[in-house]
Amino acid sequence: MHPYQTHPWKTRLLYAESEDGVTFTKPLFDHVRVDGSRTNIVAGYNGETPTLGNQWSQLGVHSSAIAISSPAASGHPYNMLFTEMDGQSSRTSCAFSEDGLHWLRAGEIPSIGRSGSALGDVSTIRFDQRTGLFTQYTRHPAMMNVGYSPASHPPAAGKGGFARPFFPHRTDLENRRRIYRSVSADFINWSELVPVLSPTSVFENFDVGYYGMPAWEAGNYTVGTLGVLHYVDNVMEVRLAYSHQEQDWQLAHGGTPFLEARSAENWDSRLVSIVSPPVQFGDKWFFYHGGAPNSHDFWMSGRQRLDHPEARDPSSHVSFGLGRAEMRVNGLCSIDARSPRAGQVISRPLRLPGRKLTINARCRDGGGLRVAVLHEDGEPLPGRRFENCDPWAGDSVEWRPHWNGDSNIVPEGMEAGKRVKLAFELNDAELFAFQSHDQS
Repeated sequence: MHPYQTHPWKTRLLYAESEDGVTFTKPLFDHVRVDGSRTNIVAGYNGETPTLGNQWSQLGVHSSAIAISSPAASGHPYNMLFTEMDGQSSRTSCAFSEDGLHWLRAGEIPSIGRSGSALGDVSTIRFDQRTGLFTQYTRHPAMMNVGYSPASHPPAAGKGGFARPFFPHRTDLENRRRIYRSVSADFINWSELVPVLSPTSVFENFDVGYYGMPAWEAGNYTVGTLGVLHYVDNVMEVRLAYSHQEQDWQLAHGGTPFLEARSAENWDSRLVSIVSPPVQFGDKWFFYHGGAPNSHDFWMSGRQRLDHPEARDPSSHVSFGLGRAEMRVNGLCSIDARSPRAGQVISRPLRLPGRKLTINARCRDGGGLRVAVLHEDGEPLPGRRFENCDPWAGDSVEWRPHWNGDSNIVPEGMEAGKRVKLAFELNDAELFAFQSHDQS
């Protein structure tokens, strides 16, 4: 890195692997060599002369987003969308792979609605098994330039910047980073970009922008980890968002940070970001997150020539890393009852697909949890009252309740699949999730 540099853009996609999700190794390949040496780079710039066997030699692979799909969707199991940088210009491009290691750029340029191959440089993608569609959360290429005239709104000190003027209480003139959604059946042709989550002047400070958001299914919800940039302090945090239909996104817990930068002595003291769904290891969710002790963009301010050590000497003050945060599986929220009062919650009528029940719950010392199964009208099923439930006072993501030793949700002789209600009695305990299935 160089003093007062602009964004380097010559980024790459690298590969590492792990058996336990904690200790990673970096295999060496011949895909992209640097100074003749093998590397763990599987796509991206190395500065060498392009050849048929080295199509990545002059191209930066910026902000790559990878989705693993059924091969029938795009013809390939591994699908990558990225911003292709050649030092002079950029465009959205895509590549495909059979093994996640050997990538070939597509012969066709992707098209995103009326934007064509123009797109913002932060995307996350997943393949939805339920619909057979790829879903992308991304930026609109013109989201920072609505109603904006450089002549009437000159940048501060005439030196440019990341922010644009915007008009409070006018969501159509926000000129701030926000989240858009697009879907595709083949990874090449994408639907029109639709805004789904935007900062507003009612909820956010003037300097807040939404930076990117991966999404995954959790029960009947789609959940996302939203990156939030504070321009003035130049720091980033992650918030939790959720939606029922993937159009009506809401911030969870009043926008309280889900993951935030730590204190000054840590490697992630100013920036944190999550760009992929959690990975389950045992009863834990692992969230892999980026982090840095430096600011978001002071170090690449270029011609602004900021009076800041990161701008004057980025090599000494800028470093990025990958970290891991963890929580219990499906531990995003809970229904909680605390001593001395017990709590009770009854579900709406449910048509449960299986005969067995698995519950994610935690009891505190001296606490306990019981389950009852009710008819739609609220009358308990025979043998499925609270007093029939075998006592439990543990902590498990997959507790399987029994009623007098019987683990079936409905008693023998009663037709499975009928609509029932589940009732939970919590005594100094918290309930995270439940599901029905057919495994004993």
